[in-house]
Amino acid sequence: MSITKPSESSGKFISDVFASSRGIEIVLSSKERFLLSTYLLPSFHFYKTKELTNGEIEELKELSKDKEGLDYASKLLKTRLYSPVKLKEKLKGKCSNYLRIYNLLVEKEIYDIALYVSSFIDYQKERGYSSSSIKSDLLKEGVDEIIIEEFSSKLEEEKIPLSELAQKYLEKYSSESLNKSKDKIRVKLMSLGYSPLEISNALNSLVVSSKDEEVIQKKKDEYLLRTYRSLLTSEKDPLKRKRKFYLRAYQRKISSEEILNFLKEQNEDV
Repeated sequence: MSITKPSESSGKFISDVFASSRGIEIVLSSKERFLLSTYLLPSFHFYKTKELTNGEIEELKELSKDKEGLDYASKLLKTRLYSPVKLKEKLKGKCSNYLRIYNLLVEKEIYDIALYVSSFIDYQKERGYSSSSIKSDLLKEGVDEIIIEEFSSKLEEEKIPLSELAQKYLEKYSSESLNKSKDKIRVKLMSLGYSPLEISNALNSLVVSSKDEEVIQKKKDEYLLRTYRSLLTSEKDPLKRKRKFYLRAYQRKISSEEILNFLKEQNEDV
């Protein structure tokens, strides 16, 4: 999964590095300053001589061999917060040594895993996912469990109460019968990672307003009438017609009492 983030300053990674084991001056074209200025050596000031360690010099030389891969990584990270799994997949397709580049991005904190985790938790909570479900998804996205544990307090922070979430879905499914709405809510909450007990308590707390009841009843009446008229045309045998009508209405979670009352109103023998 990836999360959109604001774009940063444009630029490209280095291609040519001229260095010596003593003090060096980095010579870059105007389009190739992005790595040093923004990520690799944040304290470096262009057009000035800077003492670098032998290790830094060798790293710069090695990085310059895969400037296209580094440039691609830059473009990826300027637009989205990728999960570790997704970022590796993206880099693998474009970089000759994608794991080395990935490790560099993490080591230099160019790729901010913590920011990804924090954003992911906020995003999933807004959608109603449970803490256990969010943690499971983060593990699938390649985030180390140690990092996830650092966000344990954030995971447990109060989110939308489950009862409110269930009520929200009831409004969404208001065109259905109450029983069918509850079935849909149950399935939805299960997909969000809530336990059967939590879901049962949430469903028991649902408040059906008089307006909701009117809408639900109207939908039921319309369905019953539409189905009955259809069967009057397609099924001439009265007994078979009543059986078919009963089964269809019952499958829509309409109670036996409501079905029988409707048939009586149509002057059917019940």
